[in-house]
Amino acid sequence: MYRTLAIAAVLALAACDRPVPVQPLAQCPVSATAPVEPEPAAPVLTEAQREAVDVAIIMALGEPWGVAVIRWTDVEHPAWGRRQAARVTATSDWCASQ
Repeated sequence: MYRTLAIAAVLALAACDRPVPVQPLAQCPVSATAPVEPEPAAPVLTEAQREAVDVAIIMALGEPWGVAVIRWTDVEHPAWGRRQAARVTATSDWCASQ
């Protein structure tokens, strides 16, 4: 019986000694091979129209919220979108170099 247990232990330990097969690197995602979508163009407003829009937003939401919305739509969200496009472009360039 001890001999059977010893053989089983040796076989179990021998199974642990096998090297793990190396997996190939994952292929680039399909989304990385698609062209980057161009940033949508903002409406072209005159200075008076832009001021009227800003005043209307501030009047509708109040000053703190209105200013926050204007800052988000005019500055923060477009910058965020450009950073995302730069990431997609970098991934696409990396995939093309592989």
